Amino acid sequence: MNCLNRLEIQRYIDKEASREEMESFTNHMQNCAQCRSIWETAKIEVEQVNQYLSFIAMDEQLFQNPTFKSKPNTFRKKWIFFSSAAASVLIMLSVFLYQQKVNAKEERIARANMEIERSLYNSDPNKLWNEKQSIITITDEDGNLIYSNITD
Repeated sequence: MNCLNRLEIQRYIDKEASREEMESFTNHMQNCAQCRSIWETAKIEVEQVNQYLSFIAMDEQLFQNPTFKSKPNTFRKKWIFFSSAAASVLIMLSVFLYQQKVNAKEERIARANMEIERSLYNSDPNKLWNEKQSIITITDEDGNLIYSNITD
């Protein structure tokens, strides 16, 4: 058998080789001093790595950071709720004030039109109301006019 390389020796140490390879490796190790010294060096390195890993694992267990239990973020939830409620109130208030402004404007326009008519035509658009006159109309079931009268 030819001498083994480091990878083949590592497969033997890690017990990844097949049964036939393990037997041939054992036989070769008994006869070859060079492969035996590589094997012993590799074995020592593997043991050192395992010691370091066990020390790190033990170190992590001893000095493990505690897990902190955080409270749920209730402040953020409350802030979102109250800000959305405030925004809704502001929107409703804005719509209400805008509607009041529109109604007031329409009322001023209606008064202005009455004043224009009164000054231009010397007439009162509410003449019948101001003079306490009433219009009486009587219609039949089909909507035909039967009687009409303006009272004094």
